Amino acid sequence: VPAPQFQRWFKHISFLRQEAETIYLGVPSRFHQDWLSTHYREQLNQAISQNFGNPLQLEFEVLVEDSNLEASSSPVLPIVPSQKPQLRVVEGGGNSSSAEPEIAPSELDSQIPHFSGEFFELDFNRLCYQYCGLFVQGSTPSLNPLFISGGVGMGKTHLLSLIGKELQKRSPQLKVRYTSAEKFTNEMFKSWNDKSGPNYQRFYRDEVDVLLFDDLQGLAGRRATQEALLHIYNEILSRGGKVVFASSVLPQKLGEFLEPLRSRLLSGVSAEIKSPAYDEKVALLSLLAQQNQISVEESFLRILADQGHRDIRELLGVFLRLHLQARIENKTLDSRFLAREGVSFEAPQQAISLKEIISLVEHSFGVSKTDLVSKSRKGVIAWARQVAMYLGRRFTLLSLEEIGKTFGRDHATVLYAYDKVSETLRLHPSRKYEVEFLISKLQARVPRDTDDFTL
Repeated sequence: VPAPQFQRWFKHISFLRQEAETIYLGVPSRFHQDWLSTHYREQLNQAISQNFGNPLQLEFEVLVEDSNLEASSSPVLPIVPSQKPQLRVVEGGGNSSSAEPEIAPSELDSQIPHFSGEFFELDFNRLCYQYCGLFVQGSTPSLNPLFISGGVGMGKTHLLSLIGKELQKRSPQLKVRYTSAEKFTNEMFKSWNDKSGPNYQRFYRDEVDVLLFDDLQGLAGRRATQEALLHIYNEILSRGGKVVFASSVLPQKLGEFLEPLRSRLLSGVSAEIKSPAYDEKVALLSLLAQQNQISVEESFLRILADQGHRDIRELLGVFLRLHLQARIENKTLDSRFLAREGVSFEAPQQAISLKEIISLVEHSFGVSKTDLVSKSRKGVIAWARQVAMYLGRRFTLLSLEEIGKTFGRDHATVLYAYDKVSETLRLHPSRKYEVEFLISKLQARVPRDTDDFTL
């Protein structure tokens, strides 16, 4: 297993006990249990058989999460030992200086958006996720303010929601407030234009302990609103409060922002949610299917993940919409269903064959099929073999067992090759160029005998 996968999935496994023919392993979360059962059960069974000398049944048990585990061990914001909050707790429901009209009770609550599903932590969003956990814990002053950036539909609002819910769970009387650039602007204008109405500016300045501010880029060019936010921000921090900003634009790239406000944004920590890689999209879809107890073929997930959706919200929405359609029609979620429906994207007119992939790899790397199926570990041959397996899993509808059989290997070797190539593509740009070149040829479906593919 490559080092990153080991750190992510195996580091916190613990041996619990053996009862008769069953081995019990402890894992830190249900997320780990589901992922290990789906992707690594066979390898773990083999390891257990080798160490114990005979086949044994493997079972996982989710342990109470250890507060010493890293934030990456948990599928939701880490639950750490409750600490006495440094923030001011509001005893009453509204503004106590009541010469002004009170804000309606419905406007006094946190306004935190609700998300019914879990937040799935993978490589592309792990840094943001860990920072959010530290922010909730309150032991890292440099995280105030925390600035979360990422494209549309990448999970920024979901993270803000998790922060707000966890803080409320720890201190129910803590005044946590979620708002967006548009809502905040409307509230400020309402306060300025209607002197007999509620004073939202004073409400934010005097009553809010934790401000979760979404879509900050929407304040670009709104000078008066930015000035109001700057004063509110300064007041909240002066009282020991906290602020989290979320934006589709990095703080240093925000245009038409007041320099004092930009300076405040840059004074804390900024974390960016990256675009997920192909294998992470497959993982997200697989986890969503498990969460909702949806039966789906892996070929369906791989084709759907390869459609170029950069917006995670859109990708997961397409998946759930197709699931609903399949339920209504009593159909199976497989590659044939995708090809028949054709929804908002085009499925491949015909599946790319493993034979075609092998031919491309042979020509590109200067190796033969005999080399690819041999036991040779020579550098160029081993790399070409792993690339062929990687492309086979990504572009064909064959199972891991079927791909492995073609190369004289088992399914675990194919899975290892896939993970190894994925890791190499992240770390080595030259290798990434090689593989992306092959992918472009497969996607273009250029006849193999009409072009020169030598790298």
